Amino acid sequence: MQWDKVVHKGARTADGEPIGYIAAKDNDSIIVLSSHFQEYIIPKSHVKAFDGSQVYLDFLSSELAINKVQQAPLLFLNRKRKTLLLRLL
Repeated sequence: MQWDKVVHKGARTADGEPIGYIAAKDNDSIIVLSSHFQEYIIPKSHVKAFDGSQVYLDFLSSELAINKVQQAPLLFLNRKRKTLLLRLL
């Protein structure tokens, strides 16, 4: 899979529930931000398919919590300025 193409695309669970959009990727995972400013780090091994606009994962929405980041989001979306801000670690 060409991982650069999945950034800024939508992500859905195996039962079709939308999670959010893919904000970033690294060597082993994708980072998904939901509309409620939740952040999920999902291993690339859970990506089942990509249709050009949506990434489909291999787990159900009820299993999503195991990938949720418990700290403040890594990326913040500033809707008024339409920019993405990176949290300092």
